[in-house]
Amino acid sequence: MPAKKPHERVMEFVEKELNKDPNLRSAELYKRAKSVSRMVSNMSVRQFHARYPLVVKRRQAAANPGRRKAASKPRRTVRAASSNRDAIRNELLAFAQDLAKADTQEATIRVMSGLEDRIDRIVKARG
Repeated sequence: MPAKKPHERVMEFVEKELNKDPNLRSAELYKRAKSVSRMVSNMSVRQFHARYPLVVKRRQAAANPGRRKAASKPRRTVRAASSNRDAIRNELLAFAQDLAKADTQEATIRVMSGLEDRIDRIVKARG
């Protein structure tokens, strides 16, 4: 049986350690991997992470395609986000225009009394 290359030994070590503790940080893995191969000492933690832990985690994720990290919010499309921005911007501009048109204290108070309705429309537009 031929001896394993240093790269393969480090990869197996990282995979074994991540199977034991999936939350193990790359800096800690890096320290431990230095004892497996001296070539690891020539890398930065960032390089080590990209070459070993990241690869192992991606392989594991590909092996379990149905498994998700956490239930996340559904992603918004750019179009939906921009239409939300437009609706919010329009509401704020309408408020500013109404406030600018208010020429008396009474008119200003009337505009300000409708603030709750405007806030509701902004919240609704935000989603």
